[in-house]
Amino acid sequence: MKQKGYILAIAAALLIIFGSGCSKSDETGAIAILSKDEDSELVTSFTQMFVGELLHYHLTLPQANRSWMTIWAEVYQKGSKIDLESPVMLSYGLSTKEKVEGSMGIALFQGNNDKMYFSLHAPGVRSALSEFHPNPYFPGIGHWENSIGEQPLQFEAGKEEIIGGFRGDQESLRTYSMQNPEHVANMIKEDDLVILFKMKVELK
Repeated sequence: MKQKGYILAIAAALLIIFGSGCSKSDETGAIAILSKDEDSELVTSFTQMFVGELLHYHLTLPQANRSWMTIWAEVYQKGSKIDLESPVMLSYGLSTKEKVEGSMGIALFQGNNDKMYFSLHAPGVRSALSEFHPNPYFPGIGHWENSIGEQPLQFEAGKEEIIGGFRGDQESLRTYSMQNPEHVANMIKEDDLVILFKMKVELK
């Protein structure tokens, strides 16, 4: 019964996320603009449900009819990259509209069986729920991080950017920046578990 109730809570959270929208505007020459939106009512509603974490953003695609966007997760345990049985990925684009903007996010659910569940969403689309079970353990200290700073992240065509992630360790976590390549290499080497959420936008 507890497991059924938890699944229903996740389903309700996904309905809240997918039903959300935004109306901000940001005119620049970038192929895509991503800004953090941590103070939205959506984040508040998600947090109050006590089912997990939500990394929430506002996305603008100025050339949406020519853009193809991909969001995915890379997982590292003890310094080694591992393949997921259920890949975490969302890939879409070539809209019928010239410009698209709205809510984008990464929903992170911690199950009652040491499993993690992920769902990605962007304007008008979302991924299926993906499952990940850290094996053989789940680290004692964990920290989710939105790596977008106060200034919006502007994307160049074809360039990968880290937009958020998770770090876990049995003992302690050093302070690192996910926007610094050297820091990312160090955290992968030192932390027991690192999950990086990456995004790339290409012009077709």
